[in-house]
Amino acid sequence: MRFWKDEDGAVLIYVTLILAAFIGVGGLALDAGRAFTLREEMQQAADAAALAGAWQLDGTAAGAARADAAARAVVSNSQKWASGGSAAVTIAGGTAGVQFLSTVPSSDDAALTFTAAAPFDYVWVKTTATNFDPWFMRLFGFNAVTPVAAEAVARKGSSQCQVTPLFMCLPGGASFNPTAWVGHQVLMKAAQGGSWTNGNWGLLDTPGGSQSAGALASMIAGVNGLPQCIDSAGVDTKPGNVASISAAFNVRLDVYENLPGNVNYQNTAGYPPAEHVQKGTAANASCTARPTFVGGAIPPGFPRDADIISSGGATRFGNGQWDCLTYWAQAHPGDTLNIPAACSSAGGMTRYEMYLHEITSLANKALIPDLSGSGGDNGDPAERSPICYTGGPIPPTPTTLSQRINDRRIFTVAGVDCSTIAINGNTPNVPVQQYLSMFLTEPAGTQGSTNGDVYMEIVGFDQGGGGGLVPIQLREWTELVR
Repeated sequence: MRFWKDEDGAVLIYVTLILAAFIGVGGLALDAGRAFTLREEMQQAADAAALAGAWQLDGTAAGAARADAAARAVVSNSQKWASGGSAAVTIAGGTAGVQFLSTVPSSDDAALTFTAAAPFDYVWVKTTATNFDPWFMRLFGFNAVTPVAAEAVARKGSSQCQVTPLFMCLPGGASFNPTAWVGHQVLMKAAQGGSWTNGNWGLLDTPGGSQSAGALASMIAGVNGLPQCIDSAGVDTKPGNVASISAAFNVRLDVYENLPGNVNYQNTAGYPPAEHVQKGTAANASCTARPTFVGGAIPPGFPRDADIISSGGATRFGNGQWDCLTYWAQAHPGDTLNIPAACSSAGGMTRYEMYLHEITSLANKALIPDLSGSGGDNGDPAERSPICYTGGPIPPTPTTLSQRINDRRIFTVAGVDCSTIAINGNTPNVPVQQYLSMFLTEPAGTQGSTNGDVYMEIVGFDQGGGGGLVPIQLREWTELVR
């Protein structure tokens, strides 16, 4: 009877059961941890390969070939928990390992579809599968070997900061070659009926800021441009002409006429003129009146391209042929010593190059035209009497190639392909094919009925990391999208 009532050793039974449970949970955790770590090691390799490949993308087949090679070359990761032990992670061969896409669905649950033709904007990388088999769970009959692989999708992005809220339709659309267009003049903004597309006069919406005429004017006149960087993947166009902002361009030429908004540009920091503002207005003209062209032997800023002149302004894109010799004779009467050799032929030098020559060739900027003695203006705003801008110092003209983009007469403009993209009014996410740097060649609204027209000269671009006389260097990055 005592045998049935004896409780000695009962605790051992409980301890044995609990210990078995602990061992089971620990073993399960061990196998799960191994599986998780293996998966992470594979994923890190796929992510690194995709990011390396994306950095080489430029939309072309050649860029895709570079991306394929980069994705395969960069992976040096290893994994430690596969069935065969520690080994290098590899990218699957051929298109099983690296493919390219032109678009990626917004939903992560949607299937990806690779593209066989450009544009190649995304790279899709997949690792070679490696086997994982459990250790502890084999004791319970779980012997299944599971293949483990990882994949990642990445893209290369770019943006431009301090963009002026302006866009233009590129001549030739997708075939536009910026190198061939350096030095050509463009009617950037036409005041009377000259829209770029239906309902669009070349203005961009202002992300992160007000849409008012005053806000646009401030961004055009000021040193900062748009309040945030713009992704090249898309800009939003602003409908309407907003004719009142044409005067904002003239702020950079030391003219502070009645502008929309509540900013006193003439006395406020951040709205200085350029060092060279010769514009063909009367001597000591009012600082706050719209410029009035004097005429005669007083050049109205830098001359327009010959075909723009002959067409009466009907031609929007000039041929780059401008009368440099006549300009020199008017702006520098009697000076045959300092004329640049390239000025001897039409199109031999750009207006921007002449501008730099006049600022930098002689000490104290002595070549900036001063026609105040013959009824014209003094092109040096610091020597004008009275001084117009009192909001701070006039910034020196940047001459170093990488810094020229900061010149007060240089505008950064988004170039878009209007031939294949339907732009009408407020069109969102319009891809930027090329950012262009544009030189303001004359004040807005100085000549006759073209009151408010804005003429600029193409002087640089972002292609190939930046080119031309005023190169644009985009901010580039790569990012994982899946």
